[in-house]
Amino acid sequence: MTYVAEPGVDLAQFPLVTPQSRLAARQHFGLAADAEVVGVAARLVRDKGMLEVLGAAEQLLATRPRLHFLIAGTGVLERELRERVLAAGLADRIHLLGCQETAEMPRFYAAIDLLVLASRREGRPISVMEAVASGLPVVATPVGDIPLMVKNGINGVIINGVEEAAIAQGIAQVLESPSCTRRAYQHNTLLRHQFDYWACCGAVEGIYQNVALLPAVWRQPILG
Repeated sequence: MTYVAEPGVDLAQFPLVTPQSRLAARQHFGLAADAEVVGVAARLVRDKGMLEVLGAAEQLLATRPRLHFLIAGTGVLERELRERVLAAGLADRIHLLGCQETAEMPRFYAAIDLLVLASRREGRPISVMEAVASGLPVVATPVGDIPLMVKNGINGVIINGVEEAAIAQGIAQVLESPSCTRRAYQHNTLLRHQFDYWACCGAVEGIYQNVALLPAVWRQPILG
């Protein structure tokens, strides 16, 4: 018998973004109120498609003067990414924030228009759950549990393949469609409750209670 306990997020800590919280968050990061802001919250490693995300950013920044990228995370590619951003003269538009504590992440989500996650493999990414809880559209690859959380054309865009052009196209599709943002907000307002941390804790407690009721022979450890 197998039980699966899913992770969750504290919905009180990650509320739906409002115009007021967005304005305050953008002021904190030094961004204009009318900026286009793309967020990335991930380890800076190849499995997260970070080099391709940066390439997509460079493509989009060339034609979208109000566009900025906020990148939260650290990893083995951090130095390479910083050097590439500096060499391209984009340090004022691609903001590598480094490690962000959990308490700082609600402000991060409030500042952005959408989240991008171009992973090659995933489980159930916390960043996607946090973005959905915040009411944001997500552009992501269809790996792990992402297709269960992001429905193409409803609350985001599913991109097939970790390629710069596909990532850039997915981002542009959301930025150029206010209706996409509205649909995502409406859908996520309902979907976010599926990720309630406290409900997930209750589910784990229920698993333990069910296991405790099993016959003793079923609860013996398997040795060898």
